[in-house]
Amino acid sequence: MHIDIFPRRCVARSWLTVRRSVALRTRIAKRDGGVHEFARVGRRIACAALLVATTVTVVAGCSVPTPIAGVKPYRMEIQQGNFISQEMIGQLKQGLTKEQVRFALGTPLLTDIFHADRWDYVFYRDMPDGRREQRKVTVYFEGGLLVRVGGDVAAPDKQDNGANK
Repeated sequence: MHIDIFPRRCVARSWLTVRRSVALRTRIAKRDGGVHEFARVGRRIACAALLVATTVTVVAGCSVPTPIAGVKPYRMEIQQGNFISQEMIGQLKQGLTKEQVRFALGTPLLTDIFHADRWDYVFYRDMPDGRREQRKVTVYFEGGLLVRVGGDVAAPDKQDNGANK
């Protein structure tokens, strides 16, 4: 036994209603040509407005904003590495152990496994105005004792190695 959820009469009526509705709309559109033409012109205006809005948005996104007088974006100072001052270098003397140098300058940024007797201290700082301050100090050891200091910061004078005490 077969039971239809929608009786055929209802389906036929609804199809007939849709068909009549379409036919009625077609007759109205033919009779009143201005309504149909108005809809076509409206679509053209909408498309033109969308094109103009898209063009304005794209052009505005590609332009560079003019700076406002007296207003600058905040640029923070960025510091990388170990800051080594001349006073810190002044504490170094020939014959210091690696532990004493580490206490005076801090842990080296670079330690090379192939050159265990060389420590590199690299420092740079980007200033808010765009300048970059950069320093590199290299400390050399022989037999675990400080031999010399090289790099951007001047090493202490050899005559001064104990004259102050």
